[in-house]
Amino acid sequence: MIQVTATIVSIDKVTPSVTLQRPDGEVVAVRVRDPKKLEGVAVGDLVEITYTQALAIIVEPASGK
Repeated sequence: MIQVTATIVSIDKVTPSVTLQRPDGEVVAVRVRDPKKLEGVAVGDLVEITYTQALAIIVEPASGK
């Protein structure tokens, strides 16, 4: 789990989603599960988000030549 404080750069209440700019400058769109959470936030606000990333790998033996 990763916790980040990001800046809201746009809000789409129809989708519902927000576009956030992380401290490293990366911009990401995030879908909001509960549209009521968009009430009371505005572009430029700082929000704290927690998200989980997953990684999958496959390990195979090298071919024996």
